[in-house]
Amino acid sequence: KLARMTVDGPIVAVAGLRFGEWLPGGRYLEIEDFVTAQECRGQGHGGLFFDWIAARGREAGCRHLRLTSAIHREAAQAGLGRPIH
Repeated sequence: KLARMTVDGPIVAVAGLRFGEWLPGGRYLEIEDFVTAQECRGQGHGGLFFDWIAARGREAGCRHLRLTSAIHREAAQAGLGRPIH
């Protein structure tokens, strides 16, 4: 699935979402290609969108949330410093 966040019309963030299940770990939600529009960064949109996605995972009974990210995306990874449960 492709999820998007809009603010007053324009899309400010998008992410690919995939639900799955591990035999030992149960249901999970994987976030892939989480992107915030360059001109919208630093305004809190990404954090709100991430929280919304995590809530969708909880509602679907997911016990785990995975975020795939390229290793060179240190700034993006550092911006996630938030609890998700």
